[in-house]
This record gives sequence, structure tokens and C-alpha cells, in this order.
Amino acid sequence: MRISKVRIIILCLIIGFAVGFVVKKDLLRRKSVYMVIDIKIKDMNLYSEYIARAPEIIKKYGGRYLARGGKITSIAGNWNPERVIIVEFDSKQKMQECFNSQEYLEIAPLREESTIGKAIVVEGYAD
Repeated sequence: MRISKVRIIILCLIIGFAVGFVVKKDLLRRKSVYMVIDIKIKDMNLYSEYIARAPEIIKKYGGRYLARGGKITSIAGNWNPERVIIVEFDSKQKMQECFNSQEYLEIAPLREESTIGKAIVVEGYAD
């Protein structure tokens, strides 16, 4: 029995769509992680050096700023932070690679000496 070229093409398309669906479904299940930082600035000049250099490093490791010092409105409780930063990474591993990288460790003292901060990592939601 001989299979026509058209049938082979159709079969390849069906297999391609099936593989694509499975891969896409797996990618959608992956959870991003969000680093939420609440800081008070002690030395704006020193902190300015940090914020001039940090975004390039964050971006290099796939991080994306979702909030970076925008206007804050307190809506419940006693939480009234001076500055909030939210950074998204595709995975906890990527986030750890970023903050353990030589480039970041070189600028970390700028942040440590110029701010008082609190930070948490929150896993994103995936169905």
C-alpha cells in the first residue's frame, strides 16, 4: 500500500499540532515568581547608583519590573510603605541566579547601605 504525499503532509500537520498543544499546555502550567520589596530610603544618592544599575541585571536574568516606586495607596491595615518594587521572574531558579550573580553581588552593597528593606517571594497562580 502506497501513502500519498498529501496524506503524509496531513499526518505531519496533525502530529505537529498535537505536540504544540502539549508543549504549550506544559508552559502555561509553569508558575512565575514575584519578588515584593518594601523599602525605606536612607541615602538617596547611594540608592540612585543602585537603581541606575539594577534594571540591566534584572533584565539579563529574565526579570521584569511590574512596579517600581510608583504612587502607593494604603487600603487596609497599618501598611504604609515608602517605596514598593515588584519584580516578576519566570521561575524561582531564574530569580536566584539573578540575585546570586557576580553582577548583582557587586551592586548589592549600594542597596544594603542606602535602604532599610523587607522582601518576600510569592509564587504565581496557575490552573
